[in-house]
Amino acid sequence: MGSVPERRHTVIIGGGVVGFCIAYFIASHPHYNRETHAVTVLEASSIGGGASGKAGGVIATWADPSCIAPLSYRLHCELANKHDGIHAWGFRNVFCADVDAMGEAVGHATFEESHSHFHSHAVSAPSSSHYPPDLDWITSDKITSYTELGCPENTAQVHPHLFITRLAELATERGANYILGSATKLNYTEDGTKVKSVNYARKGTTELMEINASDIVIAAGPWATNILPEAPIKDSRNHSIVVRPRKPVSAYVLFPELHPKIPQKRIPPEIYSRPDGTIYSCGPSDTDVPLPKSTDLVEVNPEICNRIYGDISSISQAIREGEIITRQACYRPFVVGRARDIGPLVGPTGIEALWLASGHDSWGISNGPATGKVISEMILDGKASSADVSSLDPRLMLQKPFVLFRAFSLNNHRKMLTPFPKEAELNKQLESIGPARSGSFSLIRTDKPNSQCLRGRPRTLLHSSNLHQQLDCDLYTPDLDTLAPRLWLVATPSSSHINHHYEQIVKGCTIVISENPELHLVWTDNRIFIKPIPPYCYRTHSGPHSSCPRLPMPLNAYTSALALGYTRTYYHLVQHESDLHIAQQARLLPPEITLEQFQAFIAGFGDIQDDQVRHIGTLRLSRLNMWAKVFLRRFQFYRINRQYGEYFARFYAPILFFLAILTVVLGATQVGLQANSSSGDYYDSVALGKASPWFSVATLVCLCGIGLGLAFLLVFMQLRELVFAVKSIVRRRRGAAIEGAKKDLSP
Repeated sequence: MGSVPERRHTVIIGGGVVGFCIAYFIASHPHYNRETHAVTVLEASSIGGGASGKAGGVIATWADPSCIAPLSYRLHCELANKHDGIHAWGFRNVFCADVDAMGEAVGHATFEESHSHFHSHAVSAPSSSHYPPDLDWITSDKITSYTELGCPENTAQVHPHLFITRLAELATERGANYILGSATKLNYTEDGTKVKSVNYARKGTTELMEINASDIVIAAGPWATNILPEAPIKDSRNHSIVVRPRKPVSAYVLFPELHPKIPQKRIPPEIYSRPDGTIYSCGPSDTDVPLPKSTDLVEVNPEICNRIYGDISSISQAIREGEIITRQACYRPFVVGRARDIGPLVGPTGIEALWLASGHDSWGISNGPATGKVISEMILDGKASSADVSSLDPRLMLQKPFVLFRAFSLNNHRKMLTPFPKEAELNKQLESIGPARSGSFSLIRTDKPNSQCLRGRPRTLLHSSNLHQQLDCDLYTPDLDTLAPRLWLVATPSSSHINHHYEQIVKGCTIVISENPELHLVWTDNRIFIKPIPPYCYRTHSGPHSSCPRLPMPLNAYTSALALGYTRTYYHLVQHESDLHIAQQARLLPPEITLEQFQAFIAGFGDIQDDQVRHIGTLRLSRLNMWAKVFLRRFQFYRINRQYGEYFARFYAPILFFLAILTVVLGATQVGLQANSSSGDYYDSVALGKASPWFSVATLVCLCGIGLGLAFLLVFMQLRELVFAVKSIVRRRRGAAIEGAKKDLSP
């Protein structure tokens, strides 16, 4: 059990259900002391103003992910029993079911990708085909099938807004505090390994203030990326309505698939009856509407809300006779890059005292208490004991950028961020404008002010809203980052292994330009792949990061560090005038710069040590391909042989060598047997005679195994290409279906 410091201040960014659950469980922890421990929730607009206050509110043991869903259900029940949740926030047990229904052809459909679905119900959920008689507010002759997903023993419901507001009151009663203000920036200690405070602006003001903290938890849902851009969290907007029927209806949560009378399209709304006598329903998601700065700026499309009402009223007389009292929209956060049933990101980030609790998708209300419980244990006990949340560890997704930050101190980082003086910049034709909003920048070319694209990169738009992402892709090396701790298996990690350009020519290497950053300084046979320096790396930029005052324009701190290590390789590649000419002829460097200009630009990179950057030496492609099977779980790091003949040719030499050894051994055995037979040496002849048949059989088995192995490899490669082609066709058809559905959704 970890020791608790005398003075602690936990700051939670985000005043939704997850944020206040964390505040509540910290303030309820046995080690919490109001005299020595403060808890502050920082919320940009209003308590529960986002998805937390506009969700359906279903709670289930069979929810995703399975590692915390049962715990969270139990905690919900305990909270309701302890704080009169039945009356305070409408806690009640309910039935939950999938239903197929024949609705009216109301002209609305959607096909969603797997990560955008509201619910992918657990296969372990109980099922039943019995249609309950008390579900009388759904027109029975419209229902074609009824499959029970949950019952009152494992499924419950709360009114989300009532739950979050009451939870905020309970946390405040226990000593927590909340501030209406928007977090703008995290501040780190001098060594860059620990977060120490957060800057924020109070609601309605522009004045920046700072809160010192011993721990900071980011629980801001889809807005987590505003304060932690490296978080792989994406947003999806959803509309919902609240209908007040003429009389209360029975307690059911329904996930219907509505079929028009001519069943060409399917629509997936959700319907929740609530204890306050209302009916809540939410419709499909859309990802083409940008995330606003705060929850109070979320736009609502009345037409989409009317379509939701039309869809559900087609199977319910009670809804059709009711009145729409609320039309609303919210943004759900989900984790990019993995299956949605794995769950949110909950736990440490890799930076000391910085925690992440976001990406709960549709299960934020359900899993909020479990998230608060395990985060409180991590902070105050040093580890989570209530549930095994190792699969939710943010470091599984954040390890690439955060390992880089921990690799060197911030003081060294500051020096590396300005390795050349401003007068030594080699690109005077690129200026940064902005930021338009947090983390967003635009560029302008002073040589061609009307140009819309970056020089030499016609697809990189200077005023694009995702300019950061486009530039990041130019330098991002996820495979090498995964292999980074094990690169000693591939080559000696030393910049002394980087040969000058003229040395590469002397050794017979051909320089091949590669725009793929993964291949920079990778060699095979008589070729070495080198990436040209991007034009934006020739300038500095005074960015919005206080810890990173001048970045290679206009990258974030992580990608900037990658750019510095990558550009540093040219300090070793170009050291003589002949090296510069070779680089310019190969189009690695601009033709107009002189050796003196380049040396003034690159000289400062020589002060950067190998252990402070990523690109530190040349790598052999054959070894990368070999270890990719182990650590990347794929056959090759990078395939340069595109023909089967070239691919199989590399097996010929070792196979022939192996067969030659077998032939020599078999020949020697045959000679030995013949000699012993002629000389009459019985014992040696018997020994060889017994061994020879087995050795001959083993040789034949090896030959057959090699032949079958090569044949199997050929068939496997052909089948893999066939599967890839089939998947491509399916993706195209699915994309066409999604586009068609979006057109149907558009007003």
